[in-house]
Amino acid sequence: QGPDMEVRFDTECGVISSWLYEGVQLIEEGPRLAFWRATTDNDRGFSNVAGEWRSFGLHWLRHRIDRVHWEVIKGGRAVKVEVLARIAPPIKSWGMSCIYEYTVYGTGDIVLSLKGVPAEGGPKTLPRIGLELRLPKQFECVTWYGRGPGESYADTRQANRMGVYTRSVDGLFTPYTFPQENGNRSEVKWVSVANSRGTGLLAVGMPELNFSIHRYTVEQLERARHTYELSDSGQLIWHLDYRQNGIGSASCGPGVLPQYELHCEPFQFALCLRPFSIDLVSPSALSKQVPGPAQ
Repeated sequence: QGPDMEVRFDTECGVISSWLYEGVQLIEEGPRLAFWRATTDNDRGFSNVAGEWRSFGLHWLRHRIDRVHWEVIKGGRAVKVEVLARIAPPIKSWGMSCIYEYTVYGTGDIVLSLKGVPAEGGPKTLPRIGLELRLPKQFECVTWYGRGPGESYADTRQANRMGVYTRSVDGLFTPYTFPQENGNRSEVKWVSVANSRGTGLLAVGMPELNFSIHRYTVEQLERARHTYELSDSGQLIWHLDYRQNGIGSASCGPGVLPQYELHCEPFQFALCLRPFSIDLVSPSALSKQVPGPAQ
């Protein structure tokens, strides 16, 4: 707890149960590690990498929390929360051992470090490695410093330039005829979401990240066969990804080139989450004040 800020943890589920800033609830669910994406035309195409992913149960992974430990650190200036989890499909022997490490500062900053070790015998590649957060639907204004203004992935990013961009949530959606993964922005140094009052949440890559934000869940995008079948989930689904598997060049041609594949192997990444009010400080200025993880 700090000035105008309060964070509560659910020690059974290993997630943030409430995060208030200036009376505004910042997160409704999460953050949770996420590895699945709504499969693309190319994922289902000639190489059918989606078929391999499904055979390993990547589309129905479940979290099991094995341990939650917390302690006061940095001379009382921060609290460290460590969550040990196993993430696996319910009827498969394969899975991942993962660690979430939160460093929560009285200033409101949360540095989140994540590690994962897949068991042997898993898939060759993963759709994504990242976090999913569910936000109140009023966080409509999105600003980022990274590739833009259009969507970009590991193997398509050269079509966009580095810069600071602002879009609405709807403006970030790419309406493919057949709904699928869309709207990712890559090489992002920081990204903020804000309500109409300018209160919101900033995510800073350490050193960078990918993001997308939608009104629809991954499951909704996966089930729909036409854009008109998508209905507002009532939340905003915010993905902050370490990496995603590449998109590939064509559904009937070559798959993802080897250098753009996201291999199923041990991973480690970190980011910082910071509440802000645009009346007090800009996201750009705030992104330069990132504290470190627990020591």
